[in-house]
Amino acid sequence: MATSNYMLAAAALLIVLAAATPSPATAKETRLRVFWHDVVSGPNSTVTQVAESPISNTSATGFGTVIVIDDPLTAGPNLTTSKLIGRAQGMYVSAGKDTLSLMMAMSFVFVDGSEYNGSSLAVFGPNPAERQVREMAVVGGTGVFRFARGYAQARTRWFNASTGDATVEYNIHLIWHNKVVPYRKGATTAGEGLADDNDDERKGGGWIGRERRRLGRWGRTSSGGEPAGTTTGSIEMEVEMMPCSDGGGYNDWRRQRWRHIPVVTTWPSSPLNLPVMMGEGVASPEAREGVESSNNGEGSPRSRANSARGGGDRDGAGMTKFKVFFHDVLAGPNATAIRIAQAPSTNNSTTSFGAVVAIDDPLTSGPSRANSTELGRAQGSYTFTDQKVISFLMSMNLVFTAGDHKGSTLDIMGRNEVASAVREMSIVGGSGKFRMAKGYVEARTVDYGLKSGESVVEYTIFVKASSAAALPLQLLLLLSMAAAMALAADDAAGLTKFKLYWHDVLAGSSPTAIRVAQAPSTNASSTFFGAVVAIDDPLTSGPSRASSTELGRAQGSYTFADQKTFGLLMNMNFVFTAGDNKGSTLTIVGRNEVLSAVREMSIVGGSGKFRMAKGYVEARTIDSGNTSGETVVEYTVFMSIVGGSGKFRMAKGYVEARTVDSGNNAGETTVEYTVFVKTP
Repeated sequence: MATSNYMLAAAALLIVLAAATPSPATAKETRLRVFWHDVVSGPNSTVTQVAESPISNTSATGFGTVIVIDDPLTAGPNLTTSKLIGRAQGMYVSAGKDTLSLMMAMSFVFVDGSEYNGSSLAVFGPNPAERQVREMAVVGGTGVFRFARGYAQARTRWFNASTGDATVEYNIHLIWHNKVVPYRKGATTAGEGLADDNDDERKGGGWIGRERRRLGRWGRTSSGGEPAGTTTGSIEMEVEMMPCSDGGGYNDWRRQRWRHIPVVTTWPSSPLNLPVMMGEGVASPEAREGVESSNNGEGSPRSRANSARGGGDRDGAGMTKFKVFFHDVLAGPNATAIRIAQAPSTNNSTTSFGAVVAIDDPLTSGPSRANSTELGRAQGSYTFTDQKVISFLMSMNLVFTAGDHKGSTLDIMGRNEVASAVREMSIVGGSGKFRMAKGYVEARTVDYGLKSGESVVEYTIFVKASSAAALPLQLLLLLSMAAAMALAADDAAGLTKFKLYWHDVLAGSSPTAIRVAQAPSTNASSTFFGAVVAIDDPLTSGPSRASSTELGRAQGSYTFADQKTFGLLMNMNFVFTAGDNKGSTLTIVGRNEVLSAVREMSIVGGSGKFRMAKGYVEARTIDSGNTSGETVVEYTVFMSIVGGSGKFRMAKGYVEARTVDSGNNAGETTVEYTVFVKTP
């Protein structure tokens, strides 16, 4: 009987692995090398300090310091002579109390001069700066890097101890599954715009292609010959191609054209009381024309009905698509977006470089809050990270409180260049029905809020949950049976499971959690809305620090991002310094509603043995710390790992299993495994 149980568990594992493993034919591997220049000194500095704690200046590691960056990325190590290929935009937090360890949260934005112009990568992870090689997770991307996963290894090539200037080499290893449809100018019908040498891809079917090509910048001719400020407009065309039911050809496409409008070069003061400089004109909703959609497009009755309740359609690639409207209320007595930190130079910057804004923004089913249903809240922060155009690093949770997705969340991270007609950001995880989700969002501004103080943005969400969530009921029942029979260390979906204890020490002579920023209204808020706390919290094997082993540190930050309850946006790395996982890290993002008995957050990456890990954690408060000043939380980690380690790093392949002895008599099952593996 025991043997049969294990056979059933093994069968369930094989089914899940088969469902969750992407086709090797669709996966691409890319290795990039860029050089990151952190220019701290001089008139052309690309970094600015926006926050610190009361002890940061006396700390040997600057614990609690928050830096916003717009750093050059070049093809070679020399900033002056090497080719500029992008910018590293985002922030880093000094999150090590005893060692110099940074929490990096940034987008690598590729620009003209790079073969990946217009695309970006989201990088998040720990950066122990004193080590020779540091590894961070690539948690998403846009453009050609949509759905990318991987890791980046950093090596310091040059450092000036007196100024703080540094050059760091980043070697980036990616696995991605996006297919970009080659575009031919003049394509107007389904199936056009494909180069002849890509006919083999067209015949393959089973994939979705998408490309958006701007045929001329606003305020310039299509060749870019006229200066900004003229009334010359442009056309932006978007073509979507999806597979037919038989897996070949296309049955869904859309063309969108934007009317010529004048360029707006300056605007009145924004609700932030800062000048807003526009590098390009933006087509308002009233200026759109020529929209064509298939029966499953935005204009269909089914789509409209789904939008009203926060539901969505499923496209040919198995992704759910739905829309919500994001309301960023910057002015008035009920503001939902408040500035919590800035640099001394922020008010003199035309792009508000260095400003950090905490948000608890309503999400609705339509563009008018008064006439639509509230579906949830967007909670987290955005940071102004560009010195030339208005651009944010978005780090937020979409928390659904009504509609089809009630009780679930999505974790969003990416660059948001607000002057662009369409912006794309990565979905790096989620909870509930969106557990271990991946996908992207497209943002289109409906109203900039210059008069009302309320910006309205349409978010179109393309999301795919983990394969296990989409399995038929019969398989889920099979998995449940297998779960009861499997070993305690692993669950039925092949996820490694273990526990540790997180100690948030807020009081006493040696706190490990310190407030580094807040809004003027934070102390008057019943939920401390807007407070940002940097952490270097101990992780132990048991609930008592005194009687258990320290396994590592939780380093990063949490932001109080809810105006009604204690809801935190967690951005942190579990850095393991002892035990079985020594030398590895896990990167965790998500919403933490601390008064709930169980909270779920996403694992979006890792390093060492947890490289390219995905999964989730469940948090349960053991001691709220009201008496001791030390909050103790039990974290249960559920995690799967992509590829292998050592010589099998990022390996892909398959195994064939043949039973040699079923073990019915001896109780010992013998299986022959033939391994077929390909290493990068």
